[in-house]
Amino acid sequence: MNDADVKFDDRNGEGPARSRDEEERTTAQPPKDNYAPDGFATDALDETHMLLAYAASSGINIDPEVSEAIARARAANERRNWNADIEAKFWPAKSKLSLSVKPVTVDTLAAGKFGAAAIATRRYFLSTVILAAIIVPISIVMFINTAVSNDVRDLLKENDAAAIAVHEQLVNYQSALEQGTRTTRNPADQKGNPVNSPGISEALLSPNLVEKLAQFARVSRQLFAESRVLNFFVLDTAPEPWWASAGKDDSGKDITRANLELDVRAGDRASDGFPSIITQGFEKLATYQDIRSFARQTQQMNLVIYGAVTAYVLPVAYALLGACAFALRNMAAQTGTKTYQPSYSNRARLIVALIAGTVVGLFNNFTQGVSVSPLAVAFLVGYAVEVFFSFLDAFVHTFESVRNPRALGVSASA
Repeated sequence: MNDADVKFDDRNGEGPARSRDEEERTTAQPPKDNYAPDGFATDALDETHMLLAYAASSGINIDPEVSEAIARARAANERRNWNADIEAKFWPAKSKLSLSVKPVTVDTLAAGKFGAAAIATRRYFLSTVILAAIIVPISIVMFINTAVSNDVRDLLKENDAAAIAVHEQLVNYQSALEQGTRTTRNPADQKGNPVNSPGISEALLSPNLVEKLAQFARVSRQLFAESRVLNFFVLDTAPEPWWASAGKDDSGKDITRANLELDVRAGDRASDGFPSIITQGFEKLATYQDIRSFARQTQQMNLVIYGAVTAYVLPVAYALLGACAFALRNMAAQTGTKTYQPSYSNRARLIVALIAGTVVGLFNNFTQGVSVSPLAVAFLVGYAVEVFFSFLDAFVHTFESVRNPRALGVSASA
């Protein structure tokens, strides 16, 4: 074809002009091996967009090849000219991107996860408040109960010793008074000499009997009052002495007050309606026996009831509280690093804490070498159940070595 032919073709709109139009149409149409990405690849592209945004906002360095491969894949997806070469470069880039932002994942970055974290935090917060509302009042009652019970024990110990001394002194004083009466009637022996009876010396040596009886009665009153407090802690299940609610006698005398208080008008002998100091002393000893029986009964009932609470209720509550503390701490850390993901592990941890708090008191050597209270141990096993599991595994290993050391050695060598 000569130049004239070419000009002819150009003049008729054919030749090189036609070739350019065909080239443009060919470029505008995708090649035959291009295809639209499937839904799985589209979801993966959306995930990479979220991970790239997090990496950029967090200052995480991303390999340019990774971002370029993802950008080309996004562009191919929008133009619907996805092909095997783009997909082959996209998936390794996504893998490298996920590794770069690890432990953050698409699931932890999802908008709903923050709402789920807030709901879970609120749930554990309410659980903590409920447990605290149970533990704090019980702990206060246990503290008061223990203090009063120890005080009752000390008062019993004090008055038990005082009762023996007062009884002996009352007997000697009574004997001295009787001997003094006989001496007054027969003041001299056959030779006319005055009789120096030992009873008179005992009487002279007992000027503080009233003071001792007053102290004895005071301790008895205090013991009775604190025993009533212990009885209140067990819902007044222990019966009080009969005179505690007897009211007044026919003469208008308060029977309860008469049994608890020493009549200061008492003298050596009863006169003008006033009792003798000896009668008062023996009455106060009898009253103390009633108070002592009542105090021992309330002590025993408090020991049984609150001992069970201390051994089984409070350890479980403290273990659950420890599990809640761990869950809240873990969720706070994960929310701050955007790594929170809903899981049943925290609920399982609560169940394990419940079991551990129930049985931890059965192992006396759990805190060997560490001086902590049993309730602190319960909180610890709830907060770190792995410690309790490690102890159980070590205990089982020791038990197996004791029961069958030969089999244990064979398994270890294998």
